[in-house]
Amino acid sequence: MPEFFIVTKSFAAPFISDTGEHYVDAATPRDALETVRGHYAHPAGLYFAGAWASHKAYSTGQPWLAAWLCNAERKKGEVTKALGSYSFLGHRPDHFEVDGTHYYVDDPKDGAYV
Repeated sequence: MPEFFIVTKSFAAPFISDTGEHYVDAATPRDALETVRGHYAHPAGLYFAGAWASHKAYSTGQPWLAAWLCNAERKKGEVTKALGSYSFLGHRPDHFEVDGTHYYVDDPKDGAYV
């Protein structure tokens, strides 16, 4: 069974994300992420999880093989996709501003595989 390098990031706790790094044996990158998500116990909740073939692949900037993003990050990406630059202010996991416009996110700590 292949081994995948997994990086996790929590919601801000309290000011920045806590990052974790794990190796997980799994049939696929998504299976590895599902394993990590099932055991993730950070009190602030999971913000991001990504799977790479190895630490070297991660540290040299290669794209992830699979990732899971919380709804808050997915909404932020949707709002900012077409913007070249922007100001961002996060109030809570379910509320942020981009260029002074307020956005609200339903169920910000849930997410999806991308």
